[in-house]
Amino acid sequence: MFNIKRFLVKYFNVMYLFIPFIILIVLTGIISTFTIYNHNSQISGIIEAVEIGKNIQIELQKQFYNLKTIVEEDEFSDIYKHKVHDYSYNVQIIQNELFNLGLLCKENKEIYDQIQEFAKYYKELNDGILSYIVNINAQKQFNDTNIISIQMGEEQKAIQLIEDIVKKIDESSDEKLKYLNKYSFVMSTVSFIVLTIFSLIVSLYLSQLLNKFKDKLEQRVIKRTEQLQKAKDQIMLSEQRYKFLVESTNDIVFTMDMDGIVLTINNAVKKELKIKPSEAIGKNFYDFLYFGNDTNNLKNIFLRKNIKNFLNEKKQIKFYSLIKTPRLIEPIEMFVSLEAVEINGNKEIVGKASNMLENDLIGSFIYEHVKYEINNSLLLADEIAHRVVVNLKKFLPNNIISQLRLATSELLINAIEHGNLGITYKDKLTRMEMDDYFDYVSQKINEINNKNKKVKVEFLINDEKFMLKITDQGKGFDHKNYTNKSDASSNESFLQHGRGISLAKSIFDEIKYNEKGNQVLCIKYFNGIHTEENNCLKENSVGESFAR
Repeated sequence: MFNIKRFLVKYFNVMYLFIPFIILIVLTGIISTFTIYNHNSQISGIIEAVEIGKNIQIELQKQFYNLKTIVEEDEFSDIYKHKVHDYSYNVQIIQNELFNLGLLCKENKEIYDQIQEFAKYYKELNDGILSYIVNINAQKQFNDTNIISIQMGEEQKAIQLIEDIVKKIDESSDEKLKYLNKYSFVMSTVSFIVLTIFSLIVSLYLSQLLNKFKDKLEQRVIKRTEQLQKAKDQIMLSEQRYKFLVESTNDIVFTMDMDGIVLTINNAVKKELKIKPSEAIGKNFYDFLYFGNDTNNLKNIFLRKNIKNFLNEKKQIKFYSLIKTPRLIEPIEMFVSLEAVEINGNKEIVGKASNMLENDLIGSFIYEHVKYEINNSLLLADEIAHRVVVNLKKFLPNNIISQLRLATSELLINAIEHGNLGITYKDKLTRMEMDDYFDYVSQKINEINNKNKKVKVEFLINDEKFMLKITDQGKGFDHKNYTNKSDASSNESFLQHGRGISLAKSIFDEIKYNEKGNQVLCIKYFNGIHTEENNCLKENSVGESFAR
C-alpha cells in the first residue's frame, strides 16, 4: 500500500526543487487566463459597439427618408401620419443605441467624447426637425424646398460622424487584438520554456525513482505470486473437501432456482430415489413431492405457498414430506430443509433431504405421554402429526403408521380451519374457486378474535394402545348429526369435517367427541382387541387412561 506521508518525508530533499517551478507555472497560468479573459471581454464589447454603430447608421437613413416623405406629403393624408410615427420610432431607437454605445466605449475617452458630441448634435438637429413637424404655424413659415435641402445636408453629416465613430472603434479593436496576440505569444514561449525545464528535471528524477520502484515491484510480484499459488492450492483443497462432504453424505444435497428447477444434486439421489443425478437436474423439485392420488390436494398448494413465503423472507424452512421414487412402488418419507442464498448475485435455494432412518432407541421404548399447544399453523400441524407417530414404529407396521399420521394431520387441520378460524365449507369452496384460499386463511389467522387461539394436542403411547386428544377453541360442531350416515352427504358438518373424520374412523378403533364438538379423542389398539370391557372411551376411564 502506497504511503504518501512516508514518501514525502523520504524524498523531500528532492521534491523541494519542484516547488518553485510548480508555483511559477500556476502563477503564469493564472495571469495568462485573467489577461486573456479581460481582453476577450473588451474585444467582445468592441464588436458589439461596431454592430450598434452600424445599426445607428441604418436607422439614420430610415429617419431622413421618413422626414423627406413627411415634407412631401399632405399633412392630412394617412401616409403622412404613418411616416410621422415611423420617424418618432427611429428617433427613439437611435437615442437608445447611442446610450448603449456610450456605455460600451466608456473606457476609451476619445471615442466616448465623440459619441457624446454626436448625441448632442443629433439632439439639436432632431429638436429643430420635430418642431417643424409638430408646429403647423412654423411649417407655414418655411419653404418645403429649404427643409429638404437642410435635411439632405444634415443627413450626410450625421452619417459621416457616426462612420467616423465606428472607424475609431474598429481601430481600437485592431490594437487590442495585436496586443493580445503579442501577449499570448510571449506567455506561451515563457510557459513552454518553464515546462521544458521542469519536464527535464522531473524526467531525470523519475528515471532514478522508477528504477528503485522496479526492483521493489519485482520483489513484490514474486512474493504475491507465491501467495496466490498458496491461495490457489488452499482453494483446490477446500473444493476437494467440499466435494467429499457433499458426495460422501447419505443425505440428498441439491440447489435449485426460485421457481424450483433443480440445478445441482449429489450422488445420494441415486441411492435414495434410484435415479441418476442427470435425471433430476432440470426437473421441478415440487414434482418429487408426493401427496397421494388427489392431484388437487390442498397440502400441495399450501406447501408451495409456505415455501415461497419463507424463502422470500430469507428464512429456513423444514418439513416432512413423502418423496416420489420413479423406480420404487412406494414413496419414501424424508425430512427436507430449504434455505435461500445468493450465489454470484443470483438467488438460489440450497436444500437437503434426509431419510427417516430407524431410531436405535425404538426397541427400548416403553411409554410416552406428551402435550403440545400450537398456533393456527397448518405447516406446524403437519409436523406435529409426524412427531406423534414417531414411536409407533415399535408396535405397528409402516403402512398403518402412515394412515395414522395422515388422519392426525387431517384432524389437526380441521381443528384449525373449521374450529379456531370458523371457516365453513361454503367459504372454503368459494375461496378455492377464487384461488385465494390460503390468503383468506392468513387473513382469518390475523383477525383479533382468532389471533391468540391455540390447538391443544395430547397423546399417549404404551404397549397396549395409542391415544390422541385434540382440542380447539372454536364453537364446535354438531357431531351427532354427522354420525347419521344416511344424510351425511347433505350434512354441512360432514362437508366440513368429513375427510378428517372418515380417515380417523377408518384407522382408529374408537373415536369420541365432547358435547360441544371442539374436542376429539381417538384410540388405536395394538393387539386389535376392541371390546366393551376394554373400551377406554367410557366417561370414567378417559382421564384414568391418560393418567396411567
